[in-house]
Amino acid sequence: MYYNGRHYPSWLARFTNISGPSACFQPINLVKLKLSNCKNLEKLPTLGHYPNLKILEVEGLNNVRCIGKEFYVSDDDSSSDKNKPITLFPALEKLSLWNMEEEWLEVEPTVTVFPSLKELHIEGCCKLSSVPRMSRLSCLEALTITGNNALSCIGDEQFPFPSSLKKLTIQRCYKLTTVPSVEGGISFLQHLEVKLCERLCKIGQGLLTSTCLRVVVICDCPNLISIPVYGISESLVKLELDHCRGLREVEGALSAFTRLETLRIGNCLNLIPIPLPSLDFFSSLILLSLEGCHRLTSLPSGLRSCTCLQFLVVDYCTDLESIPEDLGRLHSLKELCILSCQNLKSVPEDSLRCLTRLKTLKLGPFSQELDEFPGLSSIHHLHSSLEILTLNGWEKLCSLPYQLQHLAALKYLIISGFDGVTTLPEWLRNLSSLQDLTIDFCRNLEHLPSKGATYRLSNIQHLSITNCPRLKGDRTYISNRFKIPANQIEVYEH
Repeated sequence: MYYNGRHYPSWLARFTNISGPSACFQPINLVKLKLSNCKNLEKLPTLGHYPNLKILEVEGLNNVRCIGKEFYVSDDDSSSDKNKPITLFPALEKLSLWNMEEEWLEVEPTVTVFPSLKELHIEGCCKLSSVPRMSRLSCLEALTITGNNALSCIGDEQFPFPSSLKKLTIQRCYKLTTVPSVEGGISFLQHLEVKLCERLCKIGQGLLTSTCLRVVVICDCPNLISIPVYGISESLVKLELDHCRGLREVEGALSAFTRLETLRIGNCLNLIPIPLPSLDFFSSLILLSLEGCHRLTSLPSGLRSCTCLQFLVVDYCTDLESIPEDLGRLHSLKELCILSCQNLKSVPEDSLRCLTRLKTLKLGPFSQELDEFPGLSSIHHLHSSLEILTLNGWEKLCSLPYQLQHLAALKYLIISGFDGVTTLPEWLRNLSSLQDLTIDFCRNLEHLPSKGATYRLSNIQHLSITNCPRLKGDRTYISNRFKIPANQIEVYEH
């Protein structure tokens, strides 16, 4: 509801014994209530006695400074027989708070509150310094807290998370220092996600011991030093560790998680060595991503065992020197990215021959010592499958790899960093399916292919040429050369 009054409407707060058609409008029958942008409202209404309310959403009540006692029970109710058991919000299953202020107070421990609550979502409540004891929410299955600048702790050893919890998401809680351990674990926890918590230095081991745990994502927590994975269930299917620059140790071997389908380790600069000596038992792995692992000199052994692998990303691993022959055994691979590995000198020349399902290939730049692009000798075997190709070159390369001319199914081509190239080759005409061509940072490029070649590229829909300062001709010239409208061409110099 949108409401400009200072107080909650009395007709919604009052219960009567009206019968007949009007009864359906009584709050006793209310199932869902949304209070949104009621900017003049000074305090939350008393809603704890709504017997059928299942969904409550509260958003942008800027004048409400505290979720206090009145939210749960009225003064009249609190002055009644104190020996009589009270249950507040008896049917509420989902509670969402957005952009609320400062405090959230609890009711007396003897009062039963939120006995049916399954989902609690708190977002953008920047000054909220505490939340109710999670242990009181005995049916809670999903907890999300995001965008909070004041909360330093969620739960504690004495009042831990309820055992019913299945999904825990914590994001952008900048003062949060610890997510406490839970003795005995959380039996049903399936999904744990912690992101952008700058001061977080500890995740309790008990959180990670659920036998149901399937997803663990921990990203952008620069002060986190270690992660205890030795108790994680073998049922884990997704593990992501990214941008945790203080992370020095993963306590336990990742090789135990043989059911993993997604494994991503990225930009954990102090994590030495990578806790993955072998891939021998990862037959279920679908995505493997290693990014910013600067001390990684070779990929883990046993790559050939990843028979289901569809996506392999190796990016900005500056000490990587070679790619194993096993690469050619990944027959299910759909996307291969090996990027910004400046010490890489060797890619098996025959590795692409058997990757006949490959649709996306992104390579380079590699070692400046190489005078030709490695690993492309067998790329012609991908002539009917490869649709997206990105090649990032380096100064020593004087020509584009001629092997590309066989890629008849190619739709998107990005060429970048080939400073030694002065003229685009005539064989570009053979890329008859090409729809999008991007040429970037080829600083010595002067000439485009002839009209006879460019006119053959009849499916081109978009052309981008940027940072090629020596290229002759303006947008109109390029439009005429490729026979496509000028508004489908981008030409920029920086």
